Amino acid sequence: MSAIKITATVYDYSKFDEIEIVEGINYKDVVRDFISSYNYTYEGKIHHLCRTFNGKNYIGGSVGVVRNRIYRYAEKEYDITLQIKSRFDKDSKPYFLETMLLDTFEDEYIKENDLRINDDNFFDFLLVYLFKNAVTEASRKGVYRKYCRFEGNNSRLKGSIDIARHIRLNMGMQNGRIAYSYRENTIDNPLNRLIYAAHKRLKERFSNNSVMTALLDSSEITSYLNILHSSMDLYSTNVKTILPQNLQPIAHPYYTEYEKLRQVCLKVFHDEYLTLFDPDQDSEADTILLYIPTLWENYLKNQFARYDLGEVKSQEKHKYLCELSDPHEVPDPSKNGRLTSKPDFVFRKDKKPFMILDAKFKPSWGECMKSPPNYKDFDDNDFNKCLRDMVIFETDRTGVIFPAHKDIETIFKQCCIIGKKYFYMHAVKVPESSDDTTYEEWHSTFTENLKKVCDKIRESIKNEA
Repeated sequence: MSAIKITATVYDYSKFDEIEIVEGINYKDVVRDFISSYNYTYEGKIHHLCRTFNGKNYIGGSVGVVRNRIYRYAEKEYDITLQIKSRFDKDSKPYFLETMLLDTFEDEYIKENDLRINDDNFFDFLLVYLFKNAVTEASRKGVYRKYCRFEGNNSRLKGSIDIARHIRLNMGMQNGRIAYSYRENTIDNPLNRLIYAAHKRLKERFSNNSVMTALLDSSEITSYLNILHSSMDLYSTNVKTILPQNLQPIAHPYYTEYEKLRQVCLKVFHDEYLTLFDPDQDSEADTILLYIPTLWENYLKNQFARYDLGEVKSQEKHKYLCELSDPHEVPDPSKNGRLTSKPDFVFRKDKKPFMILDAKFKPSWGECMKSPPNYKDFDDNDFNKCLRDMVIFETDRTGVIFPAHKDIETIFKQCCIIGKKYFYMHAVKVPESSDDTTYEEWHSTFTENLKKVCDKIRESIKNEA
């Protein structure tokens, strides 16, 4: 009996009862159970699709597509496809997610041309995006090399003689050849052949899409492939041979980025990849997930660099909490601290930390900006982290910056923590993406809303005595 197909849509940070069944009978209980049990790794951190807050279950900050071809629930089998969208893209045009993704690309052709993400190409676009980013990140470690075993049969002996093979190939031939084998730390290895083949497959799949092609022809990818082209036997890039050679994860911690790239490349060949597994055991080939709070943070990092906001450092590390062996000892946590703080953004004035801002994405922050404000779902952990960073960096100002729906009352709030120490809330209004609104109109409004927030930050820095 074939598995029962279910296609469902949810939105980031939405409640469990807001699941939309797109295809199949109303199996919300099955989808809820699936979401509750699913987790994945993104940028080295484990994320859960489900999060619990105040005793209620919510979708977390993930966006993307999850597929499980055989999911068992109540003694039945289900084929589940779950699409998770941004809560700012509830209409048919996902302008917000598109902006978060495209802003990371420096190629103006990509930004200016019409690449509209929709339900049909959502998986494909995320796949190309992940491939481009994975190659960029991995190539910073240098070209991947691995010890591989090679065989030869000629007069240029290298390594050790393979007696059995020599007898089989050369006995009685009097050809001057010697069969041998050797190991070499080489670029010509299974992973690089997989990378080359994955790029070729993507180029073939999107040959009629100029923007996708531009992504795949980025300078980082082209530079890496040029090295492979000059160092590899490209005739050995048969997919049926390459895939089985790349099923084992790369365990060495130095090559973490290449392990991510390996996983993305396998997704490119998800049809062939699934035939190598029992689908009951593996469904990763049909799954692409991003953590949208990280996309939001990266977007702000790029935008802050374009505005005159002074010196802004992202993810600046500062150690704290050191043990004292002598009560009269003068502590130096920056050297001996056991814990490390990494606020999203540290604003400096005259080279001294002036203000800490954390990028947040939870909808509860937007509720704080309404009239009257709603603090019922206020997250103490976010607030406490800001206070901790303010103390560690010895500033008098801290706060958060987050996207919010346009129905908020104000885009800025200043709260007194104690004395002359303040907590700021900066809200960037996200316009609606209705069917009669073009991307250019939406993006122009969104950019103007962000500019207003940046102007407020600049004003705070300028007015500080």
